[in-house]
Order: sequence, then C-alpha cells, then structure tokens
Amino acid sequence: MKKHDFYRWFRWLSLVPVGLFIITFFYIRYGLRHSDDFVLSARISWVFIALTLIYIPKVIYIFFYYVNWLYNRIFNTYTYIFRQIGFALGILFASIITYGLIVTRDDFYVKKQTTYIHELPKGFDGYKIALIADLHLGNWNRKFNIMEPIIKLINEQNVDIIVLAGDLINNYGAETEGWEPYFHRLKSKSGLM
Repeated sequence: MKKHDFYRWFRWLSLVPVGLFIITFFYIRYGLRHSDDFVLSARISWVFIALTLIYIPKVIYIFFYYVNWLYNRIFNTYTYIFRQIGFALGILFASIITYGLIVTRDDFYVKKQTTYIHELPKGFDGYKIALIADLHLGNWNRKFNIMEPIIKLINEQNVDIIVLAGDLINNYGAETEGWEPYFHRLKSKSGLM
C-alpha cells in the first residue's frame, strides 16, 4: 500500500467518530423520546459525553489554530503561540470534564449553611434542614450501594427535616424503582419531603 493511500483511508476513518457523534445526537433528540429504557438512555448519554470529550478540545484547538494563522498573516510573522494556547485549553477542558465524571462523581459532602430570617417564628430557631440535590438516580444504573455514604452523612447531621430538591431522576419515573428502602433509612424528626 502506498503512503498516500494510507492517508486517504485514514481521512475517511477519521469521519467515523463524527458520524457516531451526529447519529448519537439525533438519536438522543428524536429516538429516546419514545423509549422507556433509562439504562439505554444513560449508556447513550455516556457515548455522547465521550464523543464530546473528543470533539470539544478539537474545536477549541481549531479555533486557536485559525487565530494563529490570522495573526501570522496580519503581522507577517511565524509563531505557534496561539496554537499552543488552543492545545493547552483543549487539554484543560478535557481534564476538567474527566475529573468531574470520574473523581468527583460520588464525592458527596455536607455543606452547612446558616440562614437568618427575622420574621420566622421562634419555634424554627435552630431548625435543621437537610437538602438533597441532583441525585440523578438513573445515572447510577441501580448501584444501590452508592446511597450508603449519603445515608451516613445525612443521619449524622441529626436534622429536623429532609428535603429532596433538584433532579431525583433524569427522564423516567422507573429510575426510582428499587431505591425506596434506602430512602426509608434516612432519619429526621419530621420526615422526608
């Protein structure tokens, strides 16, 4: 095989991820609205995230590549600085997203916040509320043991009431099936809202 034949094939193969990205995007937009399978939805979302991790850094680099080209044309010079900045920003973007997806995905924590409301009745003085936000149960694919550290963190706070806020599910009510025993283990004086 000649050298230039390899490059032609390589160029065509490089379009495969682009095609997958476009197909995944349209499937998420139009195909999933008729599906009740949240596991499939979560898996396709992960494919979309992976393709985004491939293409957003490339788009960042391409933008700076053309800024570099324009700079060289306008000032009649030859520098790589903007391309290097684009490369660094692309790597930084991919690193931050990867860190968020892998390292901090199950990094649950308690943030204590004191709120002062002057018109509040005295009976609520010292009232402790635990606010659980953005669990997205469908993302955990029924890995119920992820609730153990959450239960421990909340029960250690000895709160008056527990409030679920934000997104408990992604798209489907079926995502909550099987999680009930874990939510029943959450302890508060007034219950769970």
